[in-house]
Amino acid sequence: MNCENCKKPNPPKTCSGCHRVKYCNRECQLANWKAYHKKRCGKSVEDLAFEQQESSSASMNQIQMMQMLSQMALSNSPSSPHADLLKRLISFYDQVPDLHTEYSIYIKRHSIKGTPSKALKLLRELVAHQKAAYMTELCFYDMGRNGTNLLLKSPTTLFKIINSSENQKIEWYMQARMYDVYERKVATPYEFSLHHSFSNARARRERFLTGKVHVAVGFVDLSLLLEMDLAINDAKWGPFQFIGYEASAFSVAKTMVIASMLKRSDKMIFDAILQVWYSSCWSTDTLKAFREAVSEAKLGCIDDNVLALLNHWAKSNPQSANYAQNRWLQKIDTSNFTSVVNAFKLESRNTLSQYFLSGQLLPGTAASITMFEAPTSLRSSRSRNESVFHSLDYSQLIDATKKNNNNFIARLNKLIVSGKVNVVVKPPAIISPAFPKVIKEISSLNPYSISWNNCLDYLPREKFHTLARACSAAEDTIHFGYSMNWPGDVKGGSCLPFPVGEHFHEVMKTSRLGISLMYTMLGVNGLLRDPPIDNPINIFDISARTQCYKYWTKHFFENVPNIGQIEPSIYSVFSRSNSSLFLTWSYDNSIKFYGISQ
Repeated sequence: MNCENCKKPNPPKTCSGCHRVKYCNRECQLANWKAYHKKRCGKSVEDLAFEQQESSSASMNQIQMMQMLSQMALSNSPSSPHADLLKRLISFYDQVPDLHTEYSIYIKRHSIKGTPSKALKLLRELVAHQKAAYMTELCFYDMGRNGTNLLLKSPTTLFKIINSSENQKIEWYMQARMYDVYERKVATPYEFSLHHSFSNARARRERFLTGKVHVAVGFVDLSLLLEMDLAINDAKWGPFQFIGYEASAFSVAKTMVIASMLKRSDKMIFDAILQVWYSSCWSTDTLKAFREAVSEAKLGCIDDNVLALLNHWAKSNPQSANYAQNRWLQKIDTSNFTSVVNAFKLESRNTLSQYFLSGQLLPGTAASITMFEAPTSLRSSRSRNESVFHSLDYSQLIDATKKNNNNFIARLNKLIVSGKVNVVVKPPAIISPAFPKVIKEISSLNPYSISWNNCLDYLPREKFHTLARACSAAEDTIHFGYSMNWPGDVKGGSCLPFPVGEHFHEVMKTSRLGISLMYTMLGVNGLLRDPPIDNPINIFDISARTQCYKYWTKHFFENVPNIGQIEPSIYSVFSRSNSSLFLTWSYDNSIKFYGISQ
């Protein structure tokens, strides 16, 4: 890494605000602060990327102008093959419902007051962008006919697809053959300026046993326990032990509070847990239960940052629901609304719009304390475009909010209260080779299984496996985790290197047919639009990733003796990422994987 100011290599000092940039000395830091870094320090990489994207994205007027030009071209040459394709694409994307009008009628009918103008503006922008998506498909077709190189047309697309703007990776990509895999040499630093209110990926159902120890690295929250299949051994073996290690003080503090609430044998606690865990607004009952749980969580807390958060939450007076909605909207943009557009029924679209524009689950009048309150000493920003649908199954959530049927929370509560599950949340810690004491501590627990969340995306392959082996020194440990970023490390993980033109539309047809078949199997045809309206690149990439994930897993598991289940995520309009690849493995050949993960 070079000095952010003078660009000399290997600078010794790191910015204490964001931990992302380095300097030779104080003079370099002061010079760069005034000229550049002052406006960026403390902002997450995610927020900075969004600001850059906003400055370069097409405005509403530009979109309308491009649509008008397309219509003019259609009227001038109505019988050409190009015009026929254009007509079909416009017809397909014109199915996007007018969410702005629908939601305006909904809030009037239900006397919902105080809806910010930004919320309605977001819906207008969403509809305009989705209806204009046919131009992306047309662009690929035109580039195929004209022989235009997509990399020259939009280099920023390359940066996004390979998850990097570094010269070394760009040079590799330009020279690599199809399905070559990139070998990362440098770890991605932990993002201290960002935290998640809850997990941004739904946990896969895993099988656990009472009497065994599971270590969850980078757990974010307890969503793994909501989905688990727990086999009950003889009571003499004791409970199933969930021991969590997480670098974020925020995630540790909030999980400690949730764990305390889950210990209560009170059926009225279920809605309170749902709101504290996922909602931007709370009821007075939730606020009362939260304060009691914070007091309990503070007992025995030994980490200064976690204690600072708990003390701050204990003293905080909640703001209004309008405040919560305005704060929520600061982190929301149109990329989060794909599921709203694709909901088949008007009632579902309005319900989803209400959630995505407010972040609220169940009635509430007070702004969430955990979501919007933190001491100034913890310079961390909430992640953009959070959605409970990234973490929970759609049908689960509908049951919980519409029918007051929190079965998934009630089940976990029952297991904890009955003593079959014990949750231990460790103080914040980064699990890496640089901290051998923590690795030794994990190994001493003799874990039956270790989950790594998406830590696979942050360490070079060999360093990750060295770390995982050290944590399971007893060897007979089952490991599982997932990667979201793997497509950026494979030539062919996206539409970018593939031929465009007519080939692009043939692959689009195949991908859409596959989604339709999946919808039929899942029985959601009447709930979701079929085929879905989404960014054409997302649809194309379903086929691209089906072709190449095996090359990445072969590379990742090159020196691993025992490979279990490899499971690509299925397409969902509710997911944050449709590229997640779930993996199970062990460094012990004697382990049999059947029945371990489902």
